Amino acid sequence: MRRDEVKYAVEIAPEDIPPEGNAIASGDAAVDAEYIANIRRRLENGDLWAWCCVKVSARWGGFEGVDYLGACCYEDEASFMQDGGYYQDMKERALEDLESQLQSAKEYFT
Repeated sequence: MRRDEVKYAVEIAPEDIPPEGNAIASGDAAVDAEYIANIRRRLENGDLWAWCCVKVSARWGGFEGVDYLGACCYEDEASFMQDGGYYQDMKERALEDLESQLQSAKEYFT
């Protein structure tokens, strides 16, 4: 496998844990309440990026490696994928998982 052959995908799912007590802890109750209210408004309007679990997949030759990150709040997919954020780390972990899957398959078939 060559790294340039790996295809990456980002998927989101609704987060099971509530944003209250998990999304922010600024030390200012009013700021925290407004932040949570904004998340709730966005969710009510169908914006899953407001509070979600993110899955990053690395795919090659029918194999898939994955990494997950829960309790996420982003404006959209582009803001999640910005340089310096979690996306690059998650791609690396998904690639490591993919390589592990390939190694296990190799060991099984040889």
